[in-house]
Amino acid sequence: MPEQTNQQENRYNSNQTLKVYGYTDRALYKPGDTVHFAGFVQDLAKVTKEGNGIQTGFVIVEVKNHEYNSIQKLVISKLDEFGGFEGSFKLTDNLGFYELSFLYAQDKDKTSEEDFNNDWKAREDYKKTHPISQYWSDFQVQEFQKPTFIPKLKKTVKDNQLYLELAPSYYM
Repeated sequence: MPEQTNQQENRYNSNQTLKVYGYTDRALYKPGDTVHFAGFVQDLAKVTKEGNGIQTGFVIVEVKNHEYNSIQKLVISKLDEFGGFEGSFKLTDNLGFYELSFLYAQDKDKTSEEDFNNDWKAREDYKKTHPISQYWSDFQVQEFQKPTFIPKLKKTVKDNQLYLELAPSYYM
């Protein structure tokens, strides 16, 4: 797992063997950049050298702003032979912190309580036979520029010898 991003698993999924993991290509972006992400779905009870058996289902990737309002939602319906997926999306010009949520489900229309008419028990009963796993990662959108270096050179001649003093500085 990359150390530069803040990544967490839904604590309610901790006893499940089915897991989804996702990450972005970096933790800091400029407005208008394209965010590339990738991840995989894994059934820890079925992991073998040949793969993990999870090749069906949906990964719902949702981007939320700092107020947890949904900005964009992508549905990925094709997983590779190892349960892997990837995608990308373009950022707007809004600065701030964002959450990228990865949710795996066998049915993309049965993931939230709203899909069960706000019946929490019905959703939990459904999850016993149709596992749902969630994972999220954070990233920032900020204006920034590459550091610029300014070398300052002081020349001095003393006793027919040239002395150079270099005093580099930089600013952000």
